[in-house]
Amino acid sequence: MEIYGKNRHKAIIGAVLILAASIAFVSVFLFTDGFDLINPSVRFDAPENGNTEFTAAADINLKPFSWQDGRNTYQGYDVELLYELADKMNMNVRLKLLDRKTALSALSDGSIDVMAGYETALSNEDEEHIFTIPSCELDYVVYGREKADSIADLYNTRVASLVGLDGYGLSQELIMVSSYRDMFEGIRDGRYDYGICPKESAKAMLKQYGISGLRPGCEVMRSNYCLILKKGSEDLKSRLDIALKTLYKEGELDRLDGKWISHYERSTIRGILRDHPVLFGMFLFSVCFALFCAYLHFDEKRRFDHNEALTERLWDNLEVTDKENLRLGSRYWSLKKALEGEKASNSGKRRFLSELSEKLRIPVNNAVRFTELAKKNLDDPDVALDYLEQLQRLTGGLSRLVNQLLEAARIESGELKLESRPMELYSVLDDIDAVISDDADKKDLRLMIRSGDIDDSNVLCDRLRLNQAIFNIAFNAVRFTPPGGEVRITLNQLPADRKGYGRYEFRIRDNGLGMSPEFVERIFEPFEHGTYIDEKGREAEGNGLGLFISKGITEAMGGSITVDSTPQKGTEFAVILELRLSNGQPDAGDGQARKKKENEPAFEGKKVLLAAKDEESISESTKIFSELGVACTAKEGGEAALKELMLSSSSPYDFVFTDMKLSDMEGYELVSQIRKLLNPKLSTIPVIALTSDTMEDDRKRIFESGMNGQLSKPLDKKRLAMALIYYTKRG
Repeated sequence: MEIYGKNRHKAIIGAVLILAASIAFVSVFLFTDGFDLINPSVRFDAPENGNTEFTAAADINLKPFSWQDGRNTYQGYDVELLYELADKMNMNVRLKLLDRKTALSALSDGSIDVMAGYETALSNEDEEHIFTIPSCELDYVVYGREKADSIADLYNTRVASLVGLDGYGLSQELIMVSSYRDMFEGIRDGRYDYGICPKESAKAMLKQYGISGLRPGCEVMRSNYCLILKKGSEDLKSRLDIALKTLYKEGELDRLDGKWISHYERSTIRGILRDHPVLFGMFLFSVCFALFCAYLHFDEKRRFDHNEALTERLWDNLEVTDKENLRLGSRYWSLKKALEGEKASNSGKRRFLSELSEKLRIPVNNAVRFTELAKKNLDDPDVALDYLEQLQRLTGGLSRLVNQLLEAARIESGELKLESRPMELYSVLDDIDAVISDDADKKDLRLMIRSGDIDDSNVLCDRLRLNQAIFNIAFNAVRFTPPGGEVRITLNQLPADRKGYGRYEFRIRDNGLGMSPEFVERIFEPFEHGTYIDEKGREAEGNGLGLFISKGITEAMGGSITVDSTPQKGTEFAVILELRLSNGQPDAGDGQARKKKENEPAFEGKKVLLAAKDEESISESTKIFSELGVACTAKEGGEAALKELMLSSSSPYDFVFTDMKLSDMEGYELVSQIRKLLNPKLSTIPVIALTSDTMEDDRKRIFESGMNGQLSKPLDKKRLAMALIYYTKRG
């Protein structure tokens, strides 16, 4: 046991190897013909003993009794038996291989003297034929697609046979056939249910004919295997009987039986036990040795488990203070790790707030300064107007900055929410073109927007968010490309990995300033920005939030965004999204080619009803609508706007824009009354909210109240144009 304990792994491996080798060794005998893999052959050629000879015939194709091999040499039990008999009788034999019917006919007309391989069960001696003493005995068994365990299984079935089955009462079921091949093929093809065949030749014939799936069953009778002669050949029969007796006494008949007939039984377990007892002894020894090694292994494991249990009990008996110290130590490291994570999080928040205050401080200070300068120059209207225009541009930019900061905060906190609605992807290209084409024209840029072959353009997606992600990248491409440059925006469909989804790629490429590898590594971090030359030739810088927002939106949609840039050669962004395909129709107006600029009559004929809270709001909003070519009717208060809408039933408005804080009601109440109108043309009109509240909860409440969309104030002309395109003819 001690020796085993030191080498137990080697012993187990050795036992497994010995067992595997034994199983493989036995498998050779189970699934092949044993060591004697080469088929046996006739021991010697036909003898030459003077001029005396006889003519004999055997079955032309009946293994293992007689057949012709690939070298045209006669092989089999009957062939070697006839050669042995001729040698004992000191005669020559002229051998032919014929089918059974032809051989019997030749025997009758005297063409041959002897026919080998005849079972006496085929018939009894008659007036034409005589039989020699038998050379061996054959056992007849039942073969079928299903195993017949007894003779009773043959009743009321179709049984094929070359022999009669007297005494079994199967005359109605028995079908006589001319050859065993016809029998086996008939069973395989379903013409017969069972067949009667000598088991000594069945295996060889099935293998030779390539027939599988037939199973041997019960044994039905035993037959003598002998030679048959024509009546009147008693002298030759007598000599053959004497020769057969001599071969029997010399053991030659047993040798031939073992060589030819038993050869095909060697792959059975009984044959292996009979012919190779040493092999099975080795196999049994290997199994016993493997079981012994397994016992030693599990005994060792039992001892190990016992020691382990003792150790566990000793551990349980340790002093409580030691266990408490370990617990407190583990708790200490957990708290320390959590504290470090919190410090890192707070550091990121402080940095974000620091950058936020810096971004807001400068435009707010400038707004205060421009306001003071305008007030000081009221006596000079031109100068005051210039300061007010600068203040207007500054407040518009400040509004966009606040919106971007709020969007970045939602992404940073993981609170960004998406709305999946049917849309057509072509519309994204149209929307982007409508918004940035003016800026591209001002810088004399060549703007090319193309799409490849899109098989599935209707998808479920948050269109506004997708537009925002692509617009931020496209706007940067226009901003950072010098005059005379080129900006390409393309959309292609890629092979999708999931059924019911489409995989799409937006590429935005420019030949502008490009970026250094160091800057590319942090390009998607908040407040990372570069410098560019604006339309007036002045150096300016971005706010560093656009790409951060684009990346956040893309990843929230389950996509990815990559960038490839070379300084002074340009930059290329790739946005890849996998979007669920839409079976419904996209929103009306999607996918239409709107290759128009904002100051062209893209909205000619459109009418808008504005519900404003005061005159100042009316003045501010109607000016922007008029710049877009939209006819705007403004009413102060919700009641006045509702009356105007009801009076327009013959020529209804296309949109209703409303401030959320009206003088006589809230925008939520106004949209509620509009949706209750009986005229479907008026009750389904698109209503867009104008609000300075851009928190997620407010946005959610706006859509739940029945409004179609929301825009932030003060109104931005580009965003208003994009919204008019998006909400055109939407319900």
